[in-house]
Amino acid sequence: MADNYIESRMEELNSTSVRKVANRPSLEGLMLFNRSTRRYDTSYSVHELQLRAIVSVNSRIASTRNQQVLRFHLVLRDRAALVMPHVRMGGSVPEAGFEPDAFIIICTSNPDARHYEFDEGIAAQSMLLKAAEMKLNGLIIKSFDADKVKEALGMELRPTTVIAVGRSAEKIVLEQVGADAENLRYHIENGIRTVPKIRWEDLIV
Repeated sequence: MADNYIESRMEELNSTSVRKVANRPSLEGLMLFNRSTRRYDTSYSVHELQLRAIVSVNSRIASTRNQQVLRFHLVLRDRAALVMPHVRMGGSVPEAGFEPDAFIIICTSNPDARHYEFDEGIAAQSMLLKAAEMKLNGLIIKSFDADKVKEALGMELRPTTVIAVGRSAEKIVLEQVGADAENLRYHIENGIRTVPKIRWEDLIV
């Protein structure tokens, strides 16, 4: 009887594991959901625990020479209004009525560390994929006034990248194009933002 119990229990555990894997979003799905978002649903408020979960991925990703010099400042709700005048999202200021209410500010504890910019790219993409897993969207922002953001938030470290986080209020589709496409800029028509992406087959040289 003990043997039968153990066998039954193992089958139950195995079937549960299969269900969990089946319900887990695929990397392909996360990448498709993870679109650069410039218009946010202001009726949805990001929670601090969500930002903490997003930042937590940084304890499990690659770091150049394992320096781990990146640091993260969380900005929520009212404090987000202090950031928005100093950032540009896709060449423009955040659109009124569609502003994000949360930001993750990336800083470095050692600006002289070698190649920390590689860590920034890995961290930003990893955090946005985690956000996508949580049904949130975001935008990596490099066009901003670092000194003014630092002053507005009373930060000790100088910001190097700003990431907006929230729930998307726009529809974005990808358009497959060839490597010889003359224009790769996104365009908006009938409320849909279309983003040209070179087919992966044409990226191989």
